[in-house]
Amino acid sequence: MAYELAKFGGVSLQDADAAKQLRVLSRKLKKGSRALTVVSATSATLTTTQILSGLMQTSPAGAINLTTPTAAQLVAAEGPDVKVRDYRKLTIVQTGSNSAVVTVVAGTGVTIVGTATIAIGVSASFELLVTNITATTEAVTLVRV
Repeated sequence: MAYELAKFGGVSLQDADAAKQLRVLSRKLKKGSRALTVVSATSATLTTTQILSGLMQTSPAGAINLTTPTAAQLVAAEGPDVKVRDYRKLTIVQTGSNSAVVTVVAGTGVTIVGTATIAIGVSASFELLVTNITATTEAVTLVRV
């Protein structure tokens, strides 16, 4: 008889093969599931869907600004279980040409820590850290790592 030990990410662990299922689940969690999202080659405000995809590519012909959504929009997009100190990884790959510097600009309630510019042929990694979830005062910090 199999007994359910726990449920993780929609996977039920049964006593007969719990160790195997834990290893599979651990690999899935480590890999993540980030799909490449191609974003505007011109200055634009990014959507929460683009930000939460975790991996974006832009290929501008000249210098552009990519503005984040507001902190309120980002917190809302995380859903009802969002907590202060929750974070997500974000990578922006810059494949532009010539003088195509990309500058990440903070939306309302977002603070950028570290270099906000991304040179040609460079990928920039960020962590998006939720610092306040109170309605009307939501805050998020985008930290370049």
